[in-house]
Amino acid sequence: MGDTVHVLNPAALVVWELCDGQHTPAEIEAALRARFAGTEGQDLSGDVQATLARYQAEGLLVGLRE
Repeated sequence: MGDTVHVLNPAALVVWELCDGQHTPAEIEAALRARFAGTEGQDLSGDVQATLARYQAEGLLVGLRE
């Protein structure tokens, strides 16, 4: 990992906070929809999956619940 600094936008921060081994991607999506107005019709599932994949690629996560 090294000396990398990760700056998260508000939605990415919610995803990060819920990456505790207790929440599924679907639960994270539901939390985002509850927290942010105007998410109707948006592909939050894809966004959550992409964010989790990015966290994994950066070495920030190990193992994900389906």
